[in-house]
Amino acid sequence: QNSPKNIKIMRGNRFSLVSISVVSLGLLAGLCFALPMGPPGTPNPNWDSFMLVWQWPGSLCNYTRCDMQKVPVAPRWTVHGLWPQNAATGGWPEFCPGPQYNAAAISSLRPILTTYWSSFKLGTSDDSFWAHEWEKHGTCAMYKAGKCCKDQQDYFFSTLSVASGINVYLTLRAANITPNGYYDTWAIKNILKRTTGGVPQLKCKGFMLNEINFCYSKYLQIIDCPSAPKDCSNPRIYYPPYPK
Repeated sequence: QNSPKNIKIMRGNRFSLVSISVVSLGLLAGLCFALPMGPPGTPNPNWDSFMLVWQWPGSLCNYTRCDMQKVPVAPRWTVHGLWPQNAATGGWPEFCPGPQYNAAAISSLRPILTTYWSSFKLGTSDDSFWAHEWEKHGTCAMYKAGKCCKDQQDYFFSTLSVASGINVYLTLRAANITPNGYYDTWAIKNILKRTTGGVPQLKCKGFMLNEINFCYSKYLQIIDCPSAPKDCSNPRIYYPPYPK
């Protein structure tokens, strides 16, 4: 399946399902904040929402070299990241002051992360991918009151938790929107809106569907995404085949 729904990542069952005790969670959080600070960035990030970014391996592997051993065998959209956004301006903060990436802080999540949020670009390790997402986007997510994100572990857990509610591949397939075909842009948006409750953004490389983004309030409630200059502008777009 495309989303980690079968893992049942629920905030209320957090400790039993990801096998993190209260004590170990406290130790991890303490370790995370004891680490050196990352590169200087936005000191007072101004943002009001999140964007959950999904990428399609069939598109990514068209314009970059992929490690085919790491591409999921079963077709699925994979997580790119959870990014703080400023819906009013269309901008976003990045590289905010915060702790550097610490692989030990998310060791208990690694099996799920490698399944749904891995890097399959040739020569890019999962840890370098996650470090980039944390230090560029996750550090800025700590600066707002809401459900996310008080530390690195919480950032990755919250992203997986939100992603577990969406199965992009199966949702599109159920509407007969399958890879290696051309489809109306509005039809893709409409089926995803009906399923999730929020209008997504579609990102293209030319006429090729590349990413699908869903927007959330700072409390991780799904909302409509605003129109964006990078939204697919073609009325019909190509959904590439899954890489083999």
